[in-house]
Amino acid sequence: MALPDDGNRYELLHGELVMSPSAFFGHGAVTTYVVGKLGEFVRSKKLGAVTVETDIVLGKHFVLRPDICFVSKRQTDIIRGHIYGAPDLAVEITSPSNWQMDVFAKMHEYERFGIREYWVLDIVDERYKAYQWCLRGKRYQGGLVQGHEIKSRVLKGFKLMLEEVWESASW
Repeated sequence: MALPDDGNRYELLHGELVMSPSAFFGHGAVTTYVVGKLGEFVRSKKLGAVTVETDIVLGKHFVLRPDICFVSKRQTDIIRGHIYGAPDLAVEITSPSNWQMDVFAKMHEYERFGIREYWVLDIVDERYKAYQWCLRGKRYQGGLVQGHEIKSRVLKGFKLMLEEVWESASW
């Protein structure tokens, strides 16, 4: 976080600085769609805050920046410019250069640091797959979503229609 802003996106994984290239159009379109749906639901019920591209400081050697995250009203004290601690929900939208990190490596880190729910929307090469993991105790349960929607366990009553997500990605 002490680096000067050079326009690049960085994350800190196990003390190693990792740069991510800028997103392609479909990635941005999916992000916009999901943030709109999540944000509207969270605002209407006064549940907390939704943000995009915000650093999550999870430890001295871990600073991650999910595409989207939700912090519940009960723990908004972790928002201090950046997010210092585990948000309730993190969402990653895949890009060609980092899809394996989003689906595999980050899932394990988010689990380890106690993020209650994690989604990956895999749009690379028009795969159109969704993954959802939820904490049960200290372990994630879940994986590939079977069906046409993601029903959030953290945001009771919220569901994301996957056909609409995939439609927003198809640019």
